[in-house]
Amino acid sequence: MSRVSYFQRFSQPENHATNNTLLLLRYFYQSSPFKIERVLTSLLETELSIGLTFEQQIRGDASVPDALITQEPMRIFVETKRGGALDSGQIRRHLSSIAQHTGRAGRGDGTILIGLTKEPIAESDRKALTAEAAGAGVTFAAVTFSQIVEALRAQCADFERELLSVVEDYDSFL
Repeated sequence: MSRVSYFQRFSQPENHATNNTLLLLRYFYQSSPFKIERVLTSLLETELSIGLTFEQQIRGDASVPDALITQEPMRIFVETKRGGALDSGQIRRHLSSIAQHTGRAGRGDGTILIGLTKEPIAESDRKALTAEAAGAGVTFAAVTFSQIVEALRAQCADFERELLSVVEDYDSFL
């Protein structure tokens, strides 16, 4: 079962947490692609471009097309743990699966693996996983549930009561 659903079908707590996190992120995306872009950019500490980009008069080697509409390639994979540790063997297997999923290892072209945990992972683990992922051409980011809540709250204006309500409900779930 790969679809994100409103009604839980998972028995394992980490899958339940992952589904709820994806529901919340999808809700923000549907509300505003710019909001989710800023949330993910702040969590991953790297500039992301979500959605279409419109440009005019793009100079090439031999010509200047009048317009260009693009969408950056981006793939974000997530591994969720309800505690504060990630299994490095499992992360290695994910890196192998990412290479199979994309037809090649990531090339630093927007392939990201997020380790989502309740507590921050140990700095030594974060550095080791970051280096291992980089060797596979994947960006690794260790993110906590509370960081997601903080980033989402930061994107909500005071008048956006519905969005704030969803964030508060998610926080309560956690």
